[in-house]
Amino acid sequence: MAYDYQFPNPKILNDLNDEYRITFIKTVTALRNRICRLTQHDIVLIESRHGKYLPRVVDGLNVLKVSPTQMPLPISIKFYWLFFLKYRRYNRLSRYILSLIRITKARVVLSTDAISQLTEIKKANSNVEVIAVMHGLYIAQPDELRIREAWKDKEDSEVTLFSLGEYDKSHYERWGNHHSLIIAAGSLNDSIYRTLPTTNSRSKFDICVVEGSVDPLAQKQFAKIRLSNWIKITEFVKRIADQYDLKIIVALSQSTKKDAVRQWFASRFDDNLCFVDDSKEFATYRAIDEALISIGETSTSLIEGLSRGNKILSLNFTDSTLLDLPVHPINRLHQPSYTIFQNHFHNLLNMSEDNYQNLTRESSYFLNSYDLASSTHVMLRRFIETTILGQ
Repeated sequence: MAYDYQFPNPKILNDLNDEYRITFIKTVTALRNRICRLTQHDIVLIESRHGKYLPRVVDGLNVLKVSPTQMPLPISIKFYWLFFLKYRRYNRLSRYILSLIRITKARVVLSTDAISQLTEIKKANSNVEVIAVMHGLYIAQPDELRIREAWKDKEDSEVTLFSLGEYDKSHYERWGNHHSLIIAAGSLNDSIYRTLPTTNSRSKFDICVVEGSVDPLAQKQFAKIRLSNWIKITEFVKRIADQYDLKIIVALSQSTKKDAVRQWFASRFDDNLCFVDDSKEFATYRAIDEALISIGETSTSLIEGLSRGNKILSLNFTDSTLLDLPVHPINRLHQPSYTIFQNHFHNLLNMSEDNYQNLTRESSYFLNSYDLASSTHVMLRRFIETTILGQ
């Protein structure tokens, strides 16, 4: 059977060639980005979404930054021997960091969480100072209702932990670790925020709703408990805002479900509700400072706002005492009626600044041990520099 052969359209051929060329370039670029040359470094910093301000602490020092999700491949035979043979029995991240330590001769490993791998790293190389900086208040979870990490056997850890305050110092047990040295230093993020120029505070909003761990599509039991609490919190806040024509802003936490959370809050309030999120640096802190009172559940930002002298109110409408924030009674209510909430709200707002400070100073410092004379980021920097110079 005869047929006419149709030559390909030259434009199509050019597009295909361009696509192959682009794909090849992307492949080569990705491979190039995966390869690095290592030199000596004093500090290995494990980056994470919670440690966005940690690099500022070590600015100017000899630091190697490592992402747990993007581990470059060093051009080093010794590295591969360490990674694939010497440390083969360890977790992948632990193997990688331990190999980097040997190659770079680093003396400090720095991270923003007391992850289980840090304990492994310290046990495998006791000569290196491994430092974990807590990024938030530790909220205990019952074993049968855990949301995030799986519980493991309890073990002693030589990792140095910088905690928010004395409360965390005595309660922290994440990943089953019992730390031999916990330094109650205050919140790192809050400390860096305080170095910025002050703004006009407590003038723009009546109420700042500080969101934390709201999951509108909660599936796990403890997440459902927290969602039920937030349903009641928003109900009371909306009621008092409508009653007295109060202006509300909602500060959203860092979350992969931020859009869904925003929609959920919008459905609970009016359409003209204001929002801030982490797309602007320190937006939550500024919103708390610019509100007459901040209301929430067990958010770290509430604790940080309290330590800056702001009026806060933590609400728990559930039977779980785990959602009772360990603050002064003036700053918390457990299963209140609306009348009790309303009276407490007004009493808190009308309290003089001096009386409020006198009442809350001790409990605030217990949770967030920030010291104006020795800021958290300064204390951490000195500890790191002393460690480097002392070895």
